[in-house]
Order: sequence, then structure tokens, then C-alpha cells
Amino acid sequence: MKKILFVSVMLFAFAMGAYSQSATTTASASAVIIAPLTITVQTNLHFGTVMRSAAAGTVTVSPTDGSRSALGGVTLSALAPLHSRAVFRVDGETGRTYSISLPATDVLISNGTDQMEVNTFTSDPTPTGSIVAGTSTLYVGATLNVDANQASGAYTGTFDVTVNYN
Repeated sequence: MKKILFVSVMLFAFAMGAYSQSATTTASASAVIIAPLTITVQTNLHFGTVMRSAAAGTVTVSPTDGSRSALGGVTLSALAPLHSRAVFRVDGETGRTYSISLPATDVLISNGTDQMEVNTFTSDPTPTGSIVAGTSTLYVGATLNVDANQASGAYTGTFDVTVNYN
């Protein structure tokens, strides 16, 4: 009988301990709302008018100052249309930074039958930009590869520029 009483008391004691133990804490919930990041083309990239020759060459437009240079068998012309670096407006949350992604592979531009490669895309700023007063300006340049005796014509194509918040 003493054993039954002892076991009963012990079970009751452990059961009471299990019910009397509890703990509570408070956690907070929060959120930060920011303006969406958008990018808009202000000026398209244009290599200007170039004269071909029997030798291949390249034309590069700088994103930093918009200057144009040539190497190899191409001659730069002052005839219209004139060259221009690409200009983008990036809008977002003031004080935030963003990363810039440019084409990593060749982009083809065409006159409808013939093609040329555009590559070595660069930007200013690079590799990140900052939003000041809700906006930022992003400049993009690249290199145009002109084949020997490249066919005449107006060549066009597109390329993607992506920005993401850091």
C-alpha cells in the first residue's frame, strides 16, 4: 500500500510540474516599403556613320564621356546620324544602390540581310549605381565589330540592360 501511495504521489507531482511550466515572449513584426526600381531609355546607343574598307575594324562608344574611337579598317564620319552613348533613367528609393547587368555575349545588329556584332558593353557607373533624390542616370557604351567590306545599310538591333536593388 505504501508503494502504491508513493507511486501515486510521484505521478501527481510530475503531472503538476508539467502543467505549471510555461514561458512567454513577445516578438515584433516589421516591414520596409520602398519604391519599385524602374529603368527607362532616354537615348539609344548609336555608333554613328562609319566608312568601311577592305580591312575589318571596330568602333567603340565610351559610356563615360560619349566619345567615339575606331581601330583597324574603319573611318569615322561626321555625317548624320551622329554617334551617342545609351542613356537610361533609373528611378527608385533614395539612398539605395542597384547592380547593373549588361549583355555578356555578342549582340547582333542587322540591315535586314547582313549582320554585325556588338560586344564589350560597359557602363558608367559600374558595377553599381546609387539612387539620389529618387533617380539616377546610367550610361552604356559598347564596341561595334565591322567586317572587311561590310555591306552598306542602316543596321539595328536591341540589347537588354537590367538593374536590381542590392
